[in-house]
Amino acid sequence: MAESIRDSDLFSTTESFRWNYLQTLGACVSGRLGRFSRAGAPRIRPKERGNNAALIEMDLDFILRTALGEHHLTKEIFEKMDEAALDLLHSLDIMVNLNLITREGTSTNWNERIGTVESDNSQVIELKARVDTFATLQTDFTRLQKLMSFLTSRRITTDQRQFSLMTGLCPLFILPLGDSGGSTMDSLRKWIDILQTLQGRPQPHDDYSFVSLEPMAEPHGPDALDRSRGESVSNIVQDIFNEFRQLGCVKKTTHEIRLHVTDDLYSTRPGHERNIEMFISCCPGSTLIWQNAECGEFLFDDPVEHCICDRIRWAMRCRRKLYIMVNSKGVFDVTDRLSVDPLRCDSFDGTSLSELLKQDIFRPIDLQAYLDETAEKRVDSATKAQVALGLSRCLMHFFDKGLELASHSWIADNVHFRESSDGSKGAKKRLLYVSLRPKLHQNPVSDIENMFNNGSPVVLSFVKLLLEVLDGNALNIQVRPHEEDNLLTWLELGSAVQRLRLARDGDLFASRYLEVVDGCLRLWTTFSNRDNLTDPSGTVHLMRKAIYETVVSKLELIASSGQTWRRGSDIGTNHEQGKRKFHDPMVNQPPVKKLALIPKTPPFSGSLGLVNGQNPCFAPSDKEDSIQTALDDSACSGQLSLYDEQGGTNEREQQAAEEHLSDLIRSMGMYVKAHANSGRNEKNRIKVAIIDSGVDPDDGWIRARSSQIVDKRNWTSCQIDDCADICGHGTHITRLILKVAPAAEVYIAKVSKRKKFEPEVAGQVAQYQLMKAIEWAVGVWKVDIISLSMAMDGENPTIKKALDEVLRPPYDSPKKVVVIAAASNWGGNRHIAFPASSKGVICIHSTDGHGNPSKTNPTAQKGKDFAVLGMSIKSSIKGKNKKRTEVYISGTSYATAIGVGIAANVLEVAKGDSALWDGGKGKLCSSWGMSCVFKIMSEERAGYRNVMPWRLFDGRPEEDVYRDIKNALEPDV
Repeated sequence: MAESIRDSDLFSTTESFRWNYLQTLGACVSGRLGRFSRAGAPRIRPKERGNNAALIEMDLDFILRTALGEHHLTKEIFEKMDEAALDLLHSLDIMVNLNLITREGTSTNWNERIGTVESDNSQVIELKARVDTFATLQTDFTRLQKLMSFLTSRRITTDQRQFSLMTGLCPLFILPLGDSGGSTMDSLRKWIDILQTLQGRPQPHDDYSFVSLEPMAEPHGPDALDRSRGESVSNIVQDIFNEFRQLGCVKKTTHEIRLHVTDDLYSTRPGHERNIEMFISCCPGSTLIWQNAECGEFLFDDPVEHCICDRIRWAMRCRRKLYIMVNSKGVFDVTDRLSVDPLRCDSFDGTSLSELLKQDIFRPIDLQAYLDETAEKRVDSATKAQVALGLSRCLMHFFDKGLELASHSWIADNVHFRESSDGSKGAKKRLLYVSLRPKLHQNPVSDIENMFNNGSPVVLSFVKLLLEVLDGNALNIQVRPHEEDNLLTWLELGSAVQRLRLARDGDLFASRYLEVVDGCLRLWTTFSNRDNLTDPSGTVHLMRKAIYETVVSKLELIASSGQTWRRGSDIGTNHEQGKRKFHDPMVNQPPVKKLALIPKTPPFSGSLGLVNGQNPCFAPSDKEDSIQTALDDSACSGQLSLYDEQGGTNEREQQAAEEHLSDLIRSMGMYVKAHANSGRNEKNRIKVAIIDSGVDPDDGWIRARSSQIVDKRNWTSCQIDDCADICGHGTHITRLILKVAPAAEVYIAKVSKRKKFEPEVAGQVAQYQLMKAIEWAVGVWKVDIISLSMAMDGENPTIKKALDEVLRPPYDSPKKVVVIAAASNWGGNRHIAFPASSKGVICIHSTDGHGNPSKTNPTAQKGKDFAVLGMSIKSSIKGKNKKRTEVYISGTSYATAIGVGIAANVLEVAKGDSALWDGGKGKLCSSWGMSCVFKIMSEERAGYRNVMPWRLFDGRPEEDVYRDIKNALEPDV
């Protein structure tokens, strides 16, 4: 890049801090991302026009050579800069190629490429600018920022072309070990922010290249945004405020309004057009009283003009709702023209967000909220999404309407909620209101300049408000009027985002929400650079577009997934939403759109599902379930489904299994029955949590033992009491546990609806459901045993963290839990599945009625080798005609259920000896202690420990059984 120069020559370049940014960017790109060089790519300085990085070098060459600063460099320093620039260009050459920039299907020859795109005016202009035109500093920085925005956009991360971010035949990045892509994306986004903050010549107002290149989200359902409607709403408010400014009562302050922000306020769908509901304050010279009003375009040809302030007072005296018509002629009171509408509320009876923050109403609905019995009072994540969406739409449509946004509206004191009955059994719904106050002296150009050149306090105050809505705590961060002060505020808000991201790790809703907040922070850097404005109207349109694409469209996606957040991000639901019909936004969506609806978290190997047996007859609830059933049944080895085929069973195998199960139940029954009949342990029964697909209450065994089912909770939808078993797997599990352990209390946690989790859902939502179900079972139900008849192909950190807290509680914790999981039905070619493979979890394989290990067991490992009856077990399923049919089921799922029943009986019997129960409970009521007891009940067979309870419960006196259990736990007991 450097020419032949003399030592005395001085070379002007950019200001030093800008060069440092570029140098640091090069280090970030080349150091944090692994090197990848395509076949045939040159390793020397790219000079030829056909080279992939030639155009990038042309852009950066002018950045390095343009004389914009007062700093001059000698030959030695310039050569060092040149070497560092070459490193940056080489990294860009590794990252970027023309296939990516100009999309697929183009020639690798540059001259041919120019000819193929001449029909596309925008492409021609861009390419000619890159090749023929000397560009300014700002343009070059913008191109680099545009390129990096493109690399981090959603359409690249999900792209399946030859050259994409981390997928396809030739990935652009080879990620460092341990980096799943999250840190890489964070680094790229960070440097996008830096590039945006660099000063230079402003772009034309019709250039949208600073806006993220992510595709605009398609509007969804009732949240669809119509821009003309948005303009109409904001213009109505602006016209009313213009009328207020002309009133004689206005001196130091003026009338205010509290706008009702409804879900369909901006909708123009048939049947959803509506006027604007609001409360208007009375004359500012009097006590602040609010008058209920409705404003819009009423169809009256000859309205009578009144003083709007007088009409507000008149409506208050007459206890009438005020109707205001707004059109091109002015603002008119038309209340007299309409029928009398009784005034339901003669004053604003809402509560501010700041007050609700003090009451912890917006705090997350976590496990502690249920323990404290405060969950019902809190706002769930779905409602938070709707609140944030409503506020963001107001930001988009009101930022240029002469309102005191930064100092007045975007603070918690001016966001309000009113409670209104939704008509369903007295349930209350919170209605969102935003308090708006006009500036007395409106100057549109001045307002816009202040917004862009004064540190953008509007955006920063809005970011702060979004964070308070999410976390439920008031932030002690001041938004100051000067840019140099607000730079520190910007950093403080960024730190707050990072703290929340760490504190809410695993929270899908919070992850997605914080991505929007990050977008707001980047929006501020964009706004703060838009100086020297010459076209206010064009700039307003540009910024409104940026707000929509950066904030509103993403919140629309989150809000459209509202029910997913009810079942994912929060443990429970809000009291006013608990009875709504569940709709899964991921059903019938293509994979790319499903990924767009789910926040990105580090991926893990494999997917989650229930370990399965046979399903000779399954009754889908509808056509969609029928299709899904066919897909599930076609799963190959290693794919997770509830009913893996394991071959037919003959009558001899069925009889052997039935006799084996009868012997098992009979051997323990005499001990367990004696304790149950004595009544001495009635208040201290053994509690078992079955985390599975729910339960069918119409099953005969379930109905007969319904008194043993103490509680149920659904984690797959907002209907928390709906634990109906669609696929039948959880019902089989529950039947077996109730059969084997007649004295145990059972708690049902539904975490799946189908035979097999969809891969995208399994990776994001299902793991969170399972984690919360485990936490609930231990923290709320206080169970002694957890049954997990499900499997994943690889370890999942979210679920493992929940299990670790259960399996390794604090040393002084009095509560220990036994966790039992299925080994899987994948056979010897695959390993033991997670969570059975996790340390501290009892892993159960299956045997037939003769004690022979099943052929579908994975290979046994030391400490992971217990085997229990799991083949050819008699059960029943519900057919399409709702009648139950007898079937025989097989799999480690059902061996796990019988193992759980055996463990429950061991704990039940142990309670009969106070020394054993009081002294050894801390060990016995743990996976380690139960494994010790299982060992003395088992015998090695073909590499597995075949658990036979009659080796311990063999008809001897109870004292002998107690002694054997104590000896098994020695030397600890």
